[in-house]
Amino acid sequence: ARGCDHAAKETYVPASISQAFFAVFRGQAVANPRDLERSNVQATKALAVMATGVTMLLVVLGRELVTYWISPEFAANSTTVLTVLAVGILLSCYVTIPYTAIIAGGAQPSVCVRIFGVAIVLHVGASLWWLHLWGTAGVALAFVPAYGFVFVASLAWVSRNLVNISVFSLLRQCFLAPCISAAVIGGDGCFWLGALG
Repeated sequence: ARGCDHAAKETYVPASISQAFFAVFRGQAVANPRDLERSNVQATKALAVMATGVTMLLVVLGRELVTYWISPEFAANSTTVLTVLAVGILLSCYVTIPYTAIIAGGAQPSVCVRIFGVAIVLHVGASLWWLHLWGTAGVALAFVPAYGFVFVASLAWVSRNLVNISVFSLLRQCFLAPCISAAVIGGDGCFWLGALG
Protein backbone atom coordinates (compact mmCIF):
# COMPACT_ATOMS: atom_id res chain seq x y z
CA ALA A 1 0.00 0.00 0.00
CA ARG A 2 2.80 2.40 0.83
CA GLY A 3 4.41 1.76 -2.55
CA CYS A 4 1.23 2.86 -4.31
CA ASP A 5 1.35 6.13 -2.37
CA HIS A 6 3.83 7.31 -5.03
CA ALA A 7 1.10 6.96 -7.66
CA ALA A 8 -1.37 8.97 -5.58
CA LYS A 9 1.04 11.92 -5.62
CA GLU A 10 0.18 12.33 -9.32
CA THR A 11 -3.03 14.02 -8.20
CA TYR A 12 -1.16 17.04 -6.81
CA VAL A 13 -0.62 18.29 -10.37
CA PRO A 14 -4.25 18.30 -11.59
CA ALA A 15 -5.54 19.59 -8.27
CA SER A 16 -3.36 22.68 -8.47
CA ILE A 17 -4.22 23.36 -12.14
CA SER A 18 -7.97 22.83 -11.72
CA GLN A 19 -8.08 25.07 -8.64
CA ALA A 20 -6.29 27.81 -10.56
CA PHE A 21 -8.74 27.59 -13.47
CA PHE A 22 -11.98 27.16 -11.50
CA ALA A 23 -12.65 30.88 -11.13
CA VAL A 24 -11.46 31.51 -14.70
CA PHE A 25 -13.94 29.01 -16.13
CA ARG A 26 -16.72 30.39 -13.94
CA GLY A 27 -16.21 33.97 -15.08
CA GLN A 28 -15.60 33.23 -18.75
CA ALA A 29 -18.67 31.00 -19.09
CA VAL A 30 -20.75 34.10 -18.33
CA ALA A 31 -18.65 36.81 -19.99
CA ASN A 32 -17.11 35.28 -23.11
CA PRO A 33 -17.48 31.65 -24.24
CA ARG A 34 -14.60 32.07 -26.72
CA ASP A 35 -12.27 32.87 -23.84
CA LEU A 36 -13.58 29.81 -22.02
CA GLU A 37 -12.64 27.66 -25.01
CA ARG A 38 -9.12 29.11 -25.11
CA SER A 39 -8.63 28.71 -21.34
CA ASN A 40 -9.93 25.15 -21.49
CA VAL A 41 -7.34 24.23 -24.11
CA GLN A 42 -4.55 25.97 -22.14
CA ALA A 43 -5.48 24.19 -18.90
CA THR A 44 -5.80 20.84 -20.64
CA LYS A 45 -2.41 21.19 -22.34
CA ALA A 46 -0.72 22.14 -19.06
CA LEU A 47 -2.31 19.19 -17.31
CA ALA A 48 -1.49 16.74 -20.10
CA VAL A 49 2.19 17.72 -20.14
CA MET A 50 2.71 17.68 -16.39
CA ALA A 51 0.61 14.65 -15.43
CA THR A 52 1.89 12.52 -18.33
CA GLY A 53 5.48 13.41 -17.43
CA VAL A 54 5.01 12.46 -13.77
CA THR A 55 3.38 9.18 -14.77
CA MET A 56 6.22 8.37 -17.16
CA LEU A 57 8.69 8.85 -14.30
CA LEU A 58 6.67 6.54 -12.04
CA VAL A 59 6.42 3.87 -14.72
CA VAL A 60 10.12 3.99 -15.58
CA LEU A 61 11.54 4.53 -12.09
CA GLY A 62 8.81 2.90 -9.98
CA ARG A 63 10.81 -0.17 -9.06
CA GLU A 64 13.87 1.87 -8.11
CA LEU A 65 11.79 4.31 -6.06
CA VAL A 66 10.07 1.54 -4.09
CA THR A 67 13.36 -0.34 -3.66
CA TYR A 68 15.01 2.75 -2.21
CA TRP A 69 12.01 3.83 -0.14
CA ILE A 70 10.98 0.43 1.30
CA SER A 71 12.93 -2.67 0.19
CA PRO A 72 13.90 -4.74 -2.86
CA GLU A 73 11.48 -7.50 -1.80
CA PHE A 74 8.56 -5.09 -1.58
CA ALA A 75 9.50 -3.57 -4.95
CA ALA A 76 9.55 -7.01 -6.57
CA ASN A 77 6.01 -7.68 -5.38
CA SER A 78 4.44 -4.25 -5.93
CA THR A 79 5.99 -2.69 -9.05
CA THR A 80 3.40 -4.14 -11.41
CA VAL A 81 0.55 -2.81 -9.26
CA LEU A 82 2.28 0.58 -9.00
CA THR A 83 2.70 0.79 -12.79
CA VAL A 84 -0.90 -0.16 -13.57
CA LEU A 85 -2.25 2.12 -10.85
CA ALA A 86 -0.12 5.01 -12.17
CA VAL A 87 -1.80 4.69 -15.57
CA GLY A 88 -5.26 4.55 -13.99
CA ILE A 89 -4.52 7.59 -11.86
CA LEU A 90 -3.19 9.39 -14.95
CA LEU A 91 -6.64 9.02 -16.52
CA SER A 92 -8.20 10.34 -13.31
CA CYS A 93 -5.84 13.32 -13.57
CA TYR A 94 -6.95 13.95 -17.14
CA VAL A 95 -10.56 14.11 -15.91
CA THR A 96 -10.00 17.11 -13.63
CA ILE A 97 -10.13 19.84 -16.29
CA PRO A 98 -13.36 18.73 -18.02
CA TYR A 99 -14.82 18.05 -14.55
CA THR A 100 -13.91 21.57 -13.45
CA ALA A 101 -15.35 22.99 -16.67
CA ILE A 102 -18.64 21.15 -16.10
CA ILE A 103 -18.92 22.34 -12.50
CA ALA A 104 -17.62 25.91 -12.94
CA GLY A 105 -18.45 26.72 -16.54
CA GLY A 106 -21.59 24.66 -17.00
CA ALA A 107 -22.89 24.71 -13.41
CA GLN A 108 -24.08 21.14 -13.99
CA PRO A 109 -22.94 18.95 -11.06
CA SER A 110 -25.68 16.42 -11.89
CA VAL A 111 -23.80 15.59 -15.11
CA CYS A 112 -20.73 14.62 -13.10
CA VAL A 113 -22.86 12.53 -10.72
CA ARG A 114 -24.30 10.55 -13.64
CA ILE A 115 -20.92 10.05 -15.32
CA PHE A 116 -19.23 8.92 -12.10
CA GLY A 117 -22.21 6.68 -11.28
CA VAL A 118 -21.58 4.70 -14.46
CA ALA A 119 -17.83 4.67 -13.70
CA ILE A 120 -18.44 3.17 -10.26
CA VAL A 121 -20.42 0.32 -11.80
CA LEU A 122 -17.63 -0.25 -14.36
CA HIS A 123 -14.94 -0.16 -11.66
CA VAL A 124 -16.70 -2.53 -9.25
CA GLY A 125 -17.58 -4.99 -12.02
CA ALA A 126 -14.09 -4.98 -13.51
CA SER A 127 -12.48 -5.24 -10.04
CA LEU A 128 -14.51 -8.30 -9.09
CA TRP A 129 -13.85 -9.98 -12.44
CA TRP A 130 -10.16 -9.17 -12.73
CA LEU A 131 -9.39 -9.86 -9.05
CA HIS A 132 -9.90 -13.56 -9.77
CA LEU A 133 -7.70 -13.39 -12.86
CA TRP A 134 -4.80 -11.17 -11.79
CA GLY A 135 -5.19 -10.50 -8.06
CA THR A 136 -4.29 -7.04 -6.80
CA ALA A 137 -3.01 -5.97 -10.22
CA GLY A 138 -6.48 -6.70 -11.63
CA VAL A 139 -8.11 -4.40 -9.07
CA ALA A 140 -5.60 -1.67 -9.99
CA LEU A 141 -6.30 -2.28 -13.68
CA ALA A 142 -10.03 -1.74 -13.10
CA PHE A 143 -9.32 1.97 -12.65
CA VAL A 144 -8.38 2.21 -16.34
CA PRO A 145 -11.78 1.48 -17.97
CA ALA A 146 -13.63 3.38 -15.22
CA TYR A 147 -11.62 6.58 -15.52
CA GLY A 148 -11.28 6.10 -19.27
CA PHE A 149 -15.06 6.27 -19.50
CA VAL A 150 -15.22 9.35 -17.23
CA PHE A 151 -12.54 11.06 -19.30
CA VAL A 152 -14.22 10.48 -22.67
CA ALA A 153 -17.76 11.17 -21.39
CA SER A 154 -16.81 14.41 -19.65
CA LEU A 155 -14.78 15.62 -22.66
CA ALA A 156 -17.75 14.85 -24.90
CA TRP A 157 -20.13 16.81 -22.65
CA VAL A 158 -17.81 19.83 -22.53
CA SER A 159 -17.36 19.66 -26.31
CA ARG A 160 -21.12 19.58 -26.94
CA ASN A 161 -22.19 22.13 -24.34
CA LEU A 162 -19.39 24.55 -23.45
CA VAL A 163 -16.74 24.89 -26.14
CA ASN A 164 -16.69 24.76 -29.92
CA ILE A 165 -14.01 22.11 -30.25
CA SER A 166 -14.42 18.41 -30.99
CA VAL A 167 -13.19 15.68 -28.66
CA PHE A 168 -10.84 14.40 -31.37
CA SER A 169 -9.38 17.85 -31.94
CA LEU A 170 -8.87 18.39 -28.20
CA LEU A 171 -7.18 15.01 -27.85
CA ARG A 172 -4.90 15.78 -30.79
CA GLN A 173 -4.03 19.31 -29.64
CA CYS A 174 -3.49 18.54 -25.97
CA PHE A 175 -2.62 14.87 -25.46
CA LEU A 176 -0.91 13.53 -28.58
CA ALA A 177 2.49 15.21 -28.17
CA PRO A 178 2.83 14.59 -24.39
CA CYS A 179 1.87 10.93 -24.75
CA ILE A 180 4.25 10.31 -27.67
CA SER A 181 7.07 12.15 -25.88
CA ALA A 182 6.46 10.20 -22.66
CA ALA A 183 6.45 6.89 -24.56
CA VAL A 184 9.71 7.70 -26.38
CA ILE A 185 11.53 9.06 -23.31
CA GLY A 186 10.11 6.32 -21.10
CA GLY A 187 11.14 3.60 -23.55
CA ASP A 188 14.63 5.08 -23.74
CA GLY A 189 14.79 5.24 -19.94
CA CYS A 190 13.71 1.61 -19.60
CA PHE A 191 16.32 0.57 -22.15
CA TRP A 192 19.14 2.32 -20.27
CA LEU A 193 17.98 1.06 -16.88
CA GLY A 194 17.91 -2.46 -18.27
CA ALA A 195 21.34 -2.03 -19.84
CA LEU A 196 22.84 -0.64 -16.63
CA GLY A 197 21.11 -3.16 -14.39
